Amino acid sequence: MDTLLSMRVFNQVATQGSFVGAATRLGLSTAMVSKHVKHLEQHLGSRLLNRTTRHLSLTGPGEVYFERCQQVLSELDELETNLRQTTVKPRGTLKISAPVTFCVNYLGPVMVDYYERYPDMKVDLHLTDRVVDLVEDGFDMGIRISAEPNPSLVARRLSPIKLRLVASPAYLAKHGTPQTPQDLTNHPCITYTYSNHGTAWQFDGPEGKVTVNVHPRLRVNNADMATRAALDGLGLTLQPTILTQQHLRSGDLVPLLCDYPRPDIWLYAVYPNRTHLTAKVRTFIDLLVEHFGENPPWN
Repeated sequence: MDTLLSMRVFNQVATQGSFVGAATRLGLSTAMVSKHVKHLEQHLGSRLLNRTTRHLSLTGPGEVYFERCQQVLSELDELETNLRQTTVKPRGTLKISAPVTFCVNYLGPVMVDYYERYPDMKVDLHLTDRVVDLVEDGFDMGIRISAEPNPSLVARRLSPIKLRLVASPAYLAKHGTPQTPQDLTNHPCITYTYSNHGTAWQFDGPEGKVTVNVHPRLRVNNADMATRAALDGLGLTLQPTILTQQHLRSGDLVPLLCDYPRPDIWLYAVYPNRTHLTAKVRTFIDLLVEHFGENPPWN
């Protein structure tokens, strides 16, 4: 008899708590279910079930085998699903939630590649800096820029993104240049509404981590606007290099507290469920890895 099939039958018997329940679930006769269990016990040389006319229970070895059996069968099912999906072309509409600035500046080439490879696909790209609920709002996947994404999601880490504290030369000429994180309490700051650090800015200093509660002059829910305000001299702001690098190169913004770097944040591809990863999600994430994996353009 097929030992793998016998494992699946035994798994159902232990799960359902009866031969009849397993037979109904698998579409087999009760006699065939019994044969599979006996085959497995003979193959292993160990009794797995205690049987009476009214009761069915696992033996000690049966409990150990059942636990491992569940893991093995689950991993095997996942492997088979993934292998089948590698040969399936994506189809339908891929609905993505992603941050505004990142998409405007960097996602265009990815979209071109995606449509060249899969011309029949459609993409519904929802740009928002707000973190939406992928399941509740019906998204297939999301792109996140975060120190750590929601643990309820499956996350594929793509690329590190550095945060820089910056200000305009005109602002620094008028208000002075902070030398330590503590100096920030004397400067107006521009904060980003959806930042997970809020007004508590943390830095890695020579003597360890330093946290400073800053005083926002302007609080804004768009990072482009926060950067624009810093360029116009309204105050200091803490922004990712995907926004600030061109202004730092031109000298329109000046990096501050370089001896006190911020911990990196990361670009992630996130989706709700690993078990049911569809071809349309898998292929798009593969492209994100190609474009942003080893040498992202902002570095």
